[in-house]
Amino acid sequence: MMRKGIESKDILMSAQVLEHRYWEWVLGREVGPGYPLPAYALSDVTIMPWHSTISPYEPVLDVNAGPVRLKVPFLSAPMDTVTGEVLAAAMSDFGGCGIIYRSRKADEQLAWVEHALRHKTCLVEKPICLKRDDTVSEAQMILDTKGFSTIPIVGDDGKLDGIVFTRDVNFRWHMDEPVSKWMMPVKRLKKVDTRTSFLKIQKRLRNEQQCSVLPVVDDEGRLAGIYFMKDVVDADPSAHGGKPTVGMAINEGQEDIARARAGIDLGVSMIVIDSSHGNCIPVIEQVKRLREMVGSKKVCIVAGNVADIDGYLRLSEAGADLVKLGVGPGSICSTSEGTGVGYPMFTLIQKISFAKRTAEGLGYRMAGIVADGSINTPGDVVKALSAGADLVMAGKMFVAASESISYVKFGLKDGKVIYRGMASKEAIKERNAGRYGKGKRAPEGVSGRGEWRGPLRTWFPQTLELVRGGLAHTGSRTISELQKYCIETLGAWALLTPAGREQNAPRV
Repeated sequence: MMRKGIESKDILMSAQVLEHRYWEWVLGREVGPGYPLPAYALSDVTIMPWHSTISPYEPVLDVNAGPVRLKVPFLSAPMDTVTGEVLAAAMSDFGGCGIIYRSRKADEQLAWVEHALRHKTCLVEKPICLKRDDTVSEAQMILDTKGFSTIPIVGDDGKLDGIVFTRDVNFRWHMDEPVSKWMMPVKRLKKVDTRTSFLKIQKRLRNEQQCSVLPVVDDEGRLAGIYFMKDVVDADPSAHGGKPTVGMAINEGQEDIARARAGIDLGVSMIVIDSSHGNCIPVIEQVKRLREMVGSKKVCIVAGNVADIDGYLRLSEAGADLVKLGVGPGSICSTSEGTGVGYPMFTLIQKISFAKRTAEGLGYRMAGIVADGSINTPGDVVKALSAGADLVMAGKMFVAASESISYVKFGLKDGKVIYRGMASKEAIKERNAGRYGKGKRAPEGVSGRGEWRGPLRTWFPQTLELVRGGLAHTGSRTISELQKYCIETLGAWALLTPAGREQNAPRV
């Protein structure tokens, strides 16, 4: 990251120089202050396809998040309806990183972090089980209420006796019979011990015949969990020091440094200083404190949010590995409406990326870029990456998962999940409880209902497939190749008219 000004010791001056250069590059002429300049949202543009020699399955989405390597460029947002320990564990299973939101109590957040870090990739640790003498009707009840078609049978000592596969049970005529009559006994089951690596388990489930599940047993034969092929087949976990890749959010207060230190001791891979306005003294000073504390540890420092080159330079200089971009574009954010401040995401990413490339060309090491806001579809992800983002952070996309806090805590309301901004009236009221009127009062976010799509494993692989397809359409094997194509190819981005947007959307 940058340790001094680019062309001046005054960062503001450096930012203004870069701002002028960006607009000269985009508009082909010199511009001056005081006049509105064109800025575009992700939905305003589309990417021109190009000759390709690769299939949609070939592009790789690996990305460096500072010192941490992720398999996919996705972070789930630290919001109180989105990322807790369950979603953080699931995100790591697919190679991304979930950022556990900052609760008021440090020990509560750290307990969530510890739980997520203990997670074993795709392992169902506490499956619903039956005993040998339980009846087929009880298996029917589990199938009807939970949808589970694979039910382990265990003894009083916890040892695995067998598994009932409900597809093999004749429920109609045998409801009073014991499940032991219908189970596949343990001696006929394929199984693994607790020391077996995930890669070996994944290989067996992918390649062995009649191997759709693998129960895990300890040295005494006690059931420790179960792996399902449908969960494992698309998983590509990211590990940090042998543990799941998990992040946590903090604020800019001095007490949050102790919270971050405890998280690092547990094994977190990302610390996110989360603020609606990252270009301010408290956030910049917090980055410096955190940078000093982290030192050479392989922990990624993320700071934001900013919507200007100046903020990006200041946070880079302070020591951030990644800077989050986005003020106003979130689907539950009302900052722009309430304060008149914000910036459209596509031009913001493109502008900061231009500043990053220019500074790196002069020999400075700069922070990576996270697009935070307006990430609703796989197409939005591809467009954000094409403009220069290294990663994306999403809330609305991941609140749709069964692993989100909203679904785990509140379930469904009329078939949808609760989704709210961290600056919504409801979230502010909850945070201010016990503060006797102190703290923020004017909301800059809203609450509502979001789409529910089920477990992450049932739909996130399709999202990744579409993102890879976006790269393949431009002949790009990597994110960096996509960015190079869009920077160097005339007409790589098209600006859409209202009719163009309508034409690009389904019309049935």
